[in-house]
Amino acid sequence: TKVEELKHRADGTWDVITAFDVIEHLDHPIEALRALRSHLTWDGQVVITVPAFQFLWSHHDELNHHKRRYTATLLDAHLREAGLRVEWHSYFNSFLFPPIAAVRLLRTVFPAKGGEPDLGETPAPINALLDTVFSAERFVLSRARFPFGVSLIALARPMP
Repeated sequence: TKVEELKHRADGTWDVITAFDVIEHLDHPIEALRALRSHLTWDGQVVITVPAFQFLWSHHDELNHHKRRYTATLLDAHLREAGLRVEWHSYFNSFLFPPIAAVRLLRTVFPAKGGEPDLGETPAPINALLDTVFSAERFVLSRARFPFGVSLIALARPMP
């Protein structure tokens, strides 16, 4: 199988490894990052995304079996401990951060009786609007970093 093939590849064979919303699920994220690093070429790159800010913790995190949410400082520290040098990081999903943060903070202060409701599927017009807002960030991220957001992205390379 493909998984078995990947397990048997020699170390240092990958130029890019991605982990999109993965390490927040792990009990030992630094060990996992070390394992990723061991499979990079000397000039390879890891691209990682994680959910941001523990104060945004919600029922959604519990449903998705998250262990933690990250700050840039914590993600950078985990990457460094794994032998990776952070070249760039930024928060993203920043345009939607204010309403998401407001709702999650209000739910902390005023928890829903009987737990959080299942809102079901997002109606198509609302989903399209959210997609447009989220996608617009790509024009900013190529030129600047966001100081806050619902998620965080980092690009890192092996330390020499």
